[in-house]
Amino acid sequence: MNILSNMDEIADIIIRPNRYLYKPVDLGPKVITMCGKTVYHHDFEVKNNRGLLLKASLYTDQEDIKKIKTVLIYLHCNSGCRIEGTYFINIGLAYMKMAITN
Repeated sequence: MNILSNMDEIADIIIRPNRYLYKPVDLGPKVITMCGKTVYHHDFEVKNNRGLLLKASLYTDQEDIKKIKTVLIYLHCNSGCRIEGTYFINIGLAYMKMAITN
C-alpha cells in the first residue's frame, strides 16, 4: 500500500474529521437543577457577516438573560460540537457554547 496514494483520505481524517451528529434535545432540558441550583438553558442563533447562521447555547442561573454580567464562552474545535462543552454547566458562571465558521 502506497501511503502517498491515500494522502487525501488521511488529510480528511486530520483536517476535517466526521462531525458528531446530534439533535437539539441532546443539549439538555431548558431548566436543569444541579447541586440545588437552577440552571436555565437558552438556545439562540446569530447571523455572521457572511450570512451564515451560528447556533449557540447559553446556560445561566438567570432566567432573564439581560441580568447576566459575565459569560464564559466556549468555542469548540473543527471536529467538535456544542455537546462537548456541557461539562461546564456546574461551574457557577453564565456559560455559552457556540458553533463557529471559518
